[in-house]
Amino acid sequence: MQADVAEKKETDIGDIPTDWEVSKIIDVCDTTAGGTPSRKKPKYYEGEISWFKSGELNDGLINDSEEKISQKAIDESSAKLFPKGTILIAMYGATAGKTAKLGIDAATNQAICAIFPDETKLDGDFLQYNLIHSRNELLKNKHGGAQSNLNQGMVKNHQIPLPALTEQRKIASILTTGRDAIEQTEAVIQATRELKKSMMKHLFTYGPVPVDQTDQVELKETEIGPIPSSWELVEVDEVFDFSRKSRSLDIEKDDEIPFIPMENISEVWNEIDLYQEKKWSEINSGSYVEKGDLIVAKITPSFENGKQAMLNDLPNEFGYATTEIWALHPNKEKRVLPELLFLLFKKTFH
Repeated sequence: MQADVAEKKETDIGDIPTDWEVSKIIDVCDTTAGGTPSRKKPKYYEGEISWFKSGELNDGLINDSEEKISQKAIDESSAKLFPKGTILIAMYGATAGKTAKLGIDAATNQAICAIFPDETKLDGDFLQYNLIHSRNELLKNKHGGAQSNLNQGMVKNHQIPLPALTEQRKIASILTTGRDAIEQTEAVIQATRELKKSMMKHLFTYGPVPVDQTDQVELKETEIGPIPSSWELVEVDEVFDFSRKSRSLDIEKDDEIPFIPMENISEVWNEIDLYQEKKWSEINSGSYVEKGDLIVAKITPSFENGKQAMLNDLPNEFGYATTEIWALHPNKEKRVLPELLFLLFKKTFH
């Protein structure tokens, strides 16, 4: 039997289940701001108490800070020690609205509002997830110039949904499981990238030999570092040409041509899996490319971020791309594979 759809009711924060309430943060939490000990007193910064700044808030759990302060700073200055589990929200500048949950007892600067939920009414994790979810609504009330700010009053009067405490905990648990899975996936991706960088460094230094046999490879010093003595060092333009449209290539205005905008060039993958189809008459400007070309972004920051790709799957024998790329293909001698240059660019520049 299909479960009944939960009944909803309209509220100031949108539709919510009829058995939920809406509450202002001030009605279920206490709040206060942190403080910054005087920089003129070095003893305040010679301790082991974590002292967080708003740039360190990560919408997750935080356990260690860039700077530490002393117990004297807590005793004698505006700094306050907040207990583990406190929910933090940044109030000023570009980081306004960012959150964190303290995994330790710690202090913060005055740009952070500390929120202490009434544990009989509100689960801290549920509050943090809701603050992340409703961040845009909270930030609509910002005031100030180019770097707009929040204040404690705005935080206190921010409205949140309030289901039963047991339901809050279930919702928070599900969201935490999802977040942990995402973080683990990102960690695996980062580890894979680091492994790839290490492998590339090895291969471009010693060639395709096992790690335990590198001492058997005779190296020579070059402008780009050590390489096997049997290798040559050449400039790119000695073995690659820029792709250019042949004068004999006849294109009609209604011919459909694959086109590659910059957003379709990945910083991670070496192939392009999505091409736009444009009529020749619709292409006002572009860079001519051919199947098998290596295309490399030539603008900042796309070049530094590693936007480049192999066009092995170009739907036609030729196409066009954004003018913000170079298109390279091996010259007639075909001494270097485009895939090798792709990897060398990745190793050298990214």
